[in-house]
Amino acid sequence: MESNPSATIVVIDDSKTAIKLVELALKNCNVKILSYASALDAERYLKNNQPDLIVLDIVMPEKDGLTFLEEIRNQNHQETSVIMFTSKDYHQDRKTSEKLGAIDFIVKPILVEDLQKRILSACVQIQCTPAS
Repeated sequence: MESNPSATIVVIDDSKTAIKLVELALKNCNVKILSYASALDAERYLKNNQPDLIVLDIVMPEKDGLTFLEEIRNQNHQETSVIMFTSKDYHQDRKTSEKLGAIDFIVKPILVEDLQKRILSACVQIQCTPAS
């Protein structure tokens, strides 16, 4: 019998590799992971749902992550925890992310173990079993 997930995490990234990395980092955790390849795809879900954490890329087709973060902050996600997860380490992006309330700014590539630690520190309600 499967228990209810301890947290819902939305990953928005046009890189399948980045999505797989988040899934791998949380494989021993009791979480529900929903992944979207673009901000536009994620909008439909986020319009009516409140995840515990959003992991958001900056450079994406159609709409960049910073624009999307500003939009959801102005809608119903003022308090939703957001981690920026990007391959571009620009000072201005870091400042804008911080201004918009992102709680972490992770630059790819990152080790799976480090990614897990940072996600767990951002979303304390996640329950994980020790890796075997």
